[in-house]
Amino acid sequence: MKFSIKILIVVFSVFFSNSCLTNNINEGIILIYGIGEVTFIPNNVNLRITIKNIDTNLQNASNKTKNTIDNFLNICNAYSIINENIHTSNISTGREYKYSSETRENEFIGYYSNVTMLIMVDDFSKFEEFSGLLLQFDDISINNFQFSHSDIVKYESEADLLALSNAKLTAEKIAEHMGLRLGKIIDISYTIERDPFTGAWYYDSGPTGRSTGGIPVSPGIITISRRVQVKFRIN
Repeated sequence: MKFSIKILIVVFSVFFSNSCLTNNINEGIILIYGIGEVTFIPNNVNLRITIKNIDTNLQNASNKTKNTIDNFLNICNAYSIINENIHTSNISTGREYKYSSETRENEFIGYYSNVTMLIMVDDFSKFEEFSGLLLQFDDISINNFQFSHSDIVKYESEADLLALSNAKLTAEKIAEHMGLRLGKIIDISYTIERDPFTGAWYYDSGPTGRSTGGIPVSPGIITISRRVQVKFRIN
């Protein structure tokens, strides 16, 4: 894990009164931006899949989706993916339409039944094989996957503290250089600037474009950046 700090400084406003030569300097404001970065190697990948079936009979479509869910969960169990790492939405159903270039209208083609599932896989060595099995199903599409870490919250907190500490140190140096005294904090706000996690979108084209293998993964190094904006009083 690696820590680094980037600094962006903006002097927002420093106000002086006409009597500053004979009286205390009027209260002003200084605005500081600090960026804290934490890098780490991910230890899991989050996968989002969709199971969808279309049939002229709604019950048939629903049964196909339920059967695929059962088969999918059996595969997860075979790869030691625990239930806590599997999140399933409710099954949704409705009428399915397809645009016709001949009639230039959306034509009814049947009823759909679909479900979205989120899975966390923490064994990269088995991911390609695991994803390959999923892609053998005609009704499963892998929408995207994203690398992360089981301690992601801890890394984000560390980046927060790095950014805040740096902003304070910078504000103190600016105030000292200007012959002023740093006062109380007026406001703090954070924005997260997370690395895209080197994940990728994966679109499956259906049965006619079904993959013959899995998805190879190479996570590399992930960077989390937290940017803090702090307003200080200066006297």
